[in-house]
Amino acid sequence: MYIYQSSGLPDVLIGEPADIGNLSYKHVNEIFSWDDLHDKGINDFFFYEGEYRIAKNRSLCGMYGEIGDKQSAKVIRCERGSILLVIADVRPDSPTYLKCAMIYCDYKNEKTVYCPRGLVFGFLTKSKNVSVRVKYENKYDSKNEIITCPFDPSLNINWGKEPVIISAKDKFAPTIKEIEKRKLFQKKQENSILLHQFS
Repeated sequence: MYIYQSSGLPDVLIGEPADIGNLSYKHVNEIFSWDDLHDKGINDFFFYEGEYRIAKNRSLCGMYGEIGDKQSAKVIRCERGSILLVIADVRPDSPTYLKCAMIYCDYKNEKTVYCPRGLVFGFLTKSKNVSVRVKYENKYDSKNEIITCPFDPSLNINWGKEPVIISAKDKFAPTIKEIEKRKLFQKKQENSILLHQFS
């Protein structure tokens, strides 16, 4: 069983196993249960799972989201190694617009993070040989993906002072303001999650 708590953003939830530290070879380690999220009022179903495999420490990936009615809720988990996971609210009508949640995840603390539609996520590897699994509400399609610059000053994310390894695609991605001019962050209305459910 996972116990989900609110993070720095009201509708981003951090799940931790209720029995961490009590595992044995006879114990089945539950890593995801839809019922645990359903108890928090979340009715999203996750039909697709993808994996990021990163070999080098201090590798920066993100920030990733989807456009328009292709937005997808996600469940994110670090399976191997460790990461600093950052989730940013880019919904212009949200009271937490441009606010970020920063969550340290690794294979030991077994945290699972729920990210609702309309937010973007990225992560910085804190070790070598990292595996990050992401459950998606909709099947991943690169044509629907949108990338925002992780160094966008409006997000003010502290990635640390040491140099990072980052692809040109992510490093030179457009800022939030540039994306908003193209009106790509129009949120999906149907089955959207309300902020007050998690406050």
